[in-house]
Amino acid sequence: MSLYDVTKTQISRLTRSPNSAQLVDALFDKPIFTTADIAKRANMPKPTLHKLINALLEEGGLDTVREAAGRRPAILTFAELLNTLEHRQLV
Repeated sequence: MSLYDVTKTQISRLTRSPNSAQLVDALFDKPIFTTADIAKRANMPKPTLHKLINALLEEGGLDTVREAAGRRPAILTFAELLNTLEHRQLV
């Protein structure tokens, strides 16, 4: 089973959201992102996206590269995809 299929299944089970497929597509499209980036790419409301991202952060599916500070948004990453592409542990 491919990383895409495994991720899609895991996120769907974890979030139980009808928007999970859109989120997975957006994560594979841009694995280093801000919430605003993914909201645009997944075409979903930010409050919905925040709930999904928080669930993934709690479960370890996403990692924080830079914490939010003031008006600067947090930068998050889908490390498993980056590590798989580079064949080494980047994040």
